[in-house]
Amino acid sequence: MASILTAPLTQDPQIISALPVAANPLGKKEYAELYQLVKERGLLDKQPAFYFYKIVFSIGLMAVSLVIMAMVDIFWVQVLNAVLMSLAFAQVAFLGHDSGHQQMFSTLRKNDTMLLVVNFLTGLNRSWWIDKHHRHHAHPNDTSSDLDIDLPFLAFTDEQALTKSGLLRFVVRYQAFFLFPLMLFEGFSLRADSTGYLVRRKNRAGGGTVKYLAFEVFALATHMTLYLGILLYLLDPWTAFTFLVVHHVVWGVYMATVFAPNHKGMPIIADGTRLDFIRQQVLTARSIKGSWFGLVEFYYGGLNYQIEHHLFPTMSRNKLKKVRPIVMEFCAAHAIPYHETGVIQSWKEIVKFLHSASAALRVRAA
Repeated sequence: MASILTAPLTQDPQIISALPVAANPLGKKEYAELYQLVKERGLLDKQPAFYFYKIVFSIGLMAVSLVIMAMVDIFWVQVLNAVLMSLAFAQVAFLGHDSGHQQMFSTLRKNDTMLLVVNFLTGLNRSWWIDKHHRHHAHPNDTSSDLDIDLPFLAFTDEQALTKSGLLRFVVRYQAFFLFPLMLFEGFSLRADSTGYLVRRKNRAGGGTVKYLAFEVFALATHMTLYLGILLYLLDPWTAFTFLVVHHVVWGVYMATVFAPNHKGMPIIADGTRLDFIRQQVLTARSIKGSWFGLVEFYYGGLNYQIEHHLFPTMSRNKLKKVRPIVMEFCAAHAIPYHETGVIQSWKEIVKFLHSASAALRVRAA
């Protein structure tokens, strides 16, 4: 396993499990050194002007879509408008992601307020997102702790694949082929997971802490009432149904294509293995090269700089590009593999990884 810490990563399924090799007692000192360097350059300072623009732009997109819905009575225009609403939902969701990481404002109250606004606008529950996403950041690609690699229709290790049964086993066996069709349901899955989190908490049958229980339930119920009510009031039933489906399909595919390249296909941390912070964050993440006149950064909400985001989760997204060369130089100096690739290549790596991870099922079926 030593090579995984000293050489460029391949795209075959890899499991980091050798504790004596993976652990590094100097990890805390190394990260403190990097953190201080970044802080001295002002890259951790809040960016109120940038986020004022992003808030106005993102909520403005949603408002434009609503105006089109109210003013235009043409079916194909409303289909395109559903795509616009998907873009608006994604951009607003990115605001929720950033406020959840305390990137936007200097106080917890202001960031929480913004996240609750996003809770209402998108119908995605605040506490569900905080619980799920913060656990992911604390233990990325850890088989025992990261819910992002504990998915019913996908497997990231042989062990996960072999636990599947019935329909899930069939889908996972050919998961590399089913990956993109599964993305079509991601928008509906986000709704179900978010709502289910509140239901489980309310019924005391599970779920984590809901900080603002009354408001979060109210925001979710009000969002769904207004969303369905506006569709049925402004559009005829068939157009409303088509809008809802197209909106959720495109929104889900958008979200999936943003989040999947961040960690899918990167090394998995075996249960019981501990890495120092800097190595776990860098080894398990993949950054996507930004280009195309800033379109990559816009599409990904800045999360194409995934390694930098994981090392500095409270950093405003518009500073991630500036910290990138510092992180790359630091990783090179400390023999820590830094993996960055293009958009298309990232998907080649993901598909190849998933196909290899499910090989055990195809062998048994042969």
